[in-house]
Amino acid sequence: MRFGFIVIALLTFTGCDYTERFASGRLSGDVSPTPSDWSLFDGTMLVQLETNPIKPYSVNIWGVGIGSNYYVAAGEASEADWANYIERNKAVRLRIEERIYLLDGHRVEDIKELQRVILLRKGKSTSRYVNIQTKRSLYLEGKGLHEEKLTLFGRPLFPIPKFLQRIFFKHDIHHMITEYGTDLSGEARILCWEVGAGIPWYYTDHYGKFLFICIFRPSLAMAAFKLGQTQHSLYDVDDQILRTKTVEEVEHYIEHGIFPED
Repeated sequence: MRFGFIVIALLTFTGCDYTERFASGRLSGDVSPTPSDWSLFDGTMLVQLETNPIKPYSVNIWGVGIGSNYYVAAGEASEADWANYIERNKAVRLRIEERIYLLDGHRVEDIKELQRVILLRKGKSTSRYVNIQTKRSLYLEGKGLHEEKLTLFGRPLFPIPKFLQRIFFKHDIHHMITEYGTDLSGEARILCWEVGAGIPWYYTDHYGKFLFICIFRPSLAMAAFKLGQTQHSLYDVDDQILRTKTVEEVEHYIEHGIFPED
């Protein structure tokens, strides 16, 4: 019985040698329950992949976890023995450290899905040069949220009105840049930060919430508010212009109030 999925990504992870370091038989290790979320393994690492259950064939390979899938890079090795074995029999065993996960292998060729893998592989050092809209989509995906629908317990329910989508777009970016979480404490911090950084007139309810937080969590409120006073919110930025910017450019705007010159 299989408990999860592994995806063969037809790409090369930049800076990594994806080819086999060894070819071996059956992998040893303790079989573990498959995570519903592979975010614990969101850094690219060398793992072992066992294919061909009848006569096990195992290789070292680079992989990365994204959401409910774990991806391995085939690149130019897409016609290697291990990849061909998966085409014939999807049952595979993945070893990360000393743990074995029982999975089904599938080949993916969808461009957008491959791009998500590439972006995550590149990591934080290069993600600053990614388009802010793409980065925000990945951010929401990682938290099980939806851009156009209200999500409850991981399920998209009601459509979000367009004007609220525009507001949430900027609000979500504020979360990303400040690294304030989306739990109650994080939402309280980002609200206080936005009051300090500047909010539009239709966000006047923020002031009442801000005072409420000041009463019950004064140190939290003032720390975020004072940080906001030294920075700039995105609410005055044209929505279409903002969507053309990179993460680096948006970070520059929040720090200095203007986008960097080309």
